[in-house]
Amino acid sequence: MANRGVPKKTTDDDAPKKIASYTVKLDDAQMEKLRAICEARHFTPFEVAYTRFAFKAEHLKINLSAYTSGKVVIAGKGTEDFVRDTLEPEVTGAPKLGYDEVLHPEWFESHAGLDESGKGDFFGPVIAATVIADKPAIDAWRKAGVQDSKKITEARIFELDKIIRETPGVVARTCFCGMPKYNELMSRPRANLNSLLAWQHATALTQALAAKPVTWGLLDQFSEQPLVQRELARKKRDGLRTENAHEGGRRSGRRGGVGRRARGIRAADESAFTRVRR
Repeated sequence: MANRGVPKKTTDDDAPKKIASYTVKLDDAQMEKLRAICEARHFTPFEVAYTRFAFKAEHLKINLSAYTSGKVVIAGKGTEDFVRDTLEPEVTGAPKLGYDEVLHPEWFESHAGLDESGKGDFFGPVIAATVIADKPAIDAWRKAGVQDSKKITEARIFELDKIIRETPGVVARTCFCGMPKYNELMSRPRANLNSLLAWQHATALTQALAAKPVTWGLLDQFSEQPLVQRELARKKRDGLRTENAHEGGRRSGRRGGVGRRARGIRAADESAFTRVRR
């Protein structure tokens, strides 16, 4: 006889994966408060370029680097526990980790995330990617471990790219420029990389919007000029609201990052990074 009313036993695989890296901006007073905590608790200092201070705490499984810019980066298996138990209650006084849906509900609305990678002839092909997703997809990807693509191994990139592309209701589009095409475009008068990236972003986004319309998109801005927005206007998509990603913020851009990096790795394998332009 089937057991009824007995809750399903959860496993570690069912729980969201803990974050292993966290970035926050602190003011001078908060920086010194954090330094004092590290010293009082006998964390081990070590040298990191451009930092005010850096500490290791092996018992907590974290490394902590406080940069002169005010940015603090915490990394390691104990990152989430340290942020929740020490950084937020004792330094910032603002609980944010785990409260994204309360503090930023717009992050979980249907929207487009855009990202790019590559520098053309010397550093592989140039790729822009757009992913459009809804809240259930975003929740599933967070559980699967989707994060900043630079922190994911190549093998895992392909696994996550497959998960993203096969999620029902999700649209993913990339715009690829191989090195021969890059060389051709960049040889034209007044050509520059930012203009090429803007065109690629607008192209991938326009293709994605044709399959799944949304009202706004998140762009990891690569130029102070609104180049992507101008390209969208040329493509008659200027009604789309765009916002810029910021440190420690929005999540759909990370999905675009996974897609464009997976596309870039495949292209690199195919071409063996042949350098056409000298």
